[in-house]
Amino acid sequence: MRKLIAVAVAAAMAASLVACGSSAETASAAVSESSTASSSGTMDTNTSSEAVVSADAVTPEPENTITYDPDFQAQIIADNDTCTLALQGVGYDDDYGYYWKLSFKNKTSDKTLYAMPSCEELNGMDADFSWIPSVEPGQEETKEVKWDAPGLKIYSINPQDINTVNIHFDVYDEAEWNVDHRVDPVDDDFVIYPKGEENAAPVKREMQPTDYVLVDNEYCTMVICGFDPDGVYGYTAKAYIENKSDEDISLSFGIGSMNGLECRPEGNVGVDAHSNAYTDIYYYDYLDTYKANGKDPASITEIVMPIILEASPSRTIVAEETFTFNPQNNTVASN
Repeated sequence: MRKLIAVAVAAAMAASLVACGSSAETASAAVSESSTASSSGTMDTNTSSEAVVSADAVTPEPENTITYDPDFQAQIIADNDTCTLALQGVGYDDDYGYYWKLSFKNKTSDKTLYAMPSCEELNGMDADFSWIPSVEPGQEETKEVKWDAPGLKIYSINPQDINTVNIHFDVYDEAEWNVDHRVDPVDDDFVIYPKGEENAAPVKREMQPTDYVLVDNEYCTMVICGFDPDGVYGYTAKAYIENKSDEDISLSFGIGSMNGLECRPEGNVGVDAHSNAYTDIYYYDYLDTYKANGKDPASITEIVMPIILEASPSRTIVAEETFTFNPQNNTVASN
């Protein structure tokens, strides 16, 4: 489900890229003009003392301190006659930040190219990557980009331990953004190993005392590791599932509620036999309703979540229960 939603979001973003590009150029021009004006003001030796005091009173915002992995070797993600995508560096900060330094080279002489990422995962965990560059013919852009991954803290994943990245890149000609059945120079899923493929490891989570254990039987273990009130798709429960069986297991939901308001969570997921998976369970429509009533999503005190875990192809019901959470005091009860 999240893959389909990611594709839908990507399609919507693609439809607005031309407008976004124009806005970005306008903003860039404005910044350039502002910078020029500031530089001119700085060079003027007749600047009044009042202006100097005003300038000195401005305190710049602190910047993230990013440490780049000195052992990382640059990796080519995609390379053809039209373009090259390359990962130049991997960095971290003290706030569970994960960064990439990416370069995008346009080898054409007559096309403006866009790169659209989607379906992103870090060590099997959903993440978002807001890098949609536009590169003119014959030009190259290199940029430092932060991954939006609140799950890093919730899952207690150290960014230095990220060893497997799944991502889809679509590179296309700006002039063909609305062309049906176009053939793009890059439109593929990629698995990238920042620490080398030999150091990649399957998804595995060490259980924490704060985990909400929902199911733990001979078939599987399912826990809720925490909640993100500001998730991309709404209020989000971050789940982890271990499939111990010889069959695939699927997760689905019944109609529950949040603070008494009826709603059904979304985020159906399948977990392959003898494998583990992170998954987002989200309440997209509920978040809009909650905010519309002037309430803070972080103040939710009751979440009723009916879950169904089913093994396939036998269609064995592995678990079918309703749970009530209180995110404020970290409790869960089975109804």
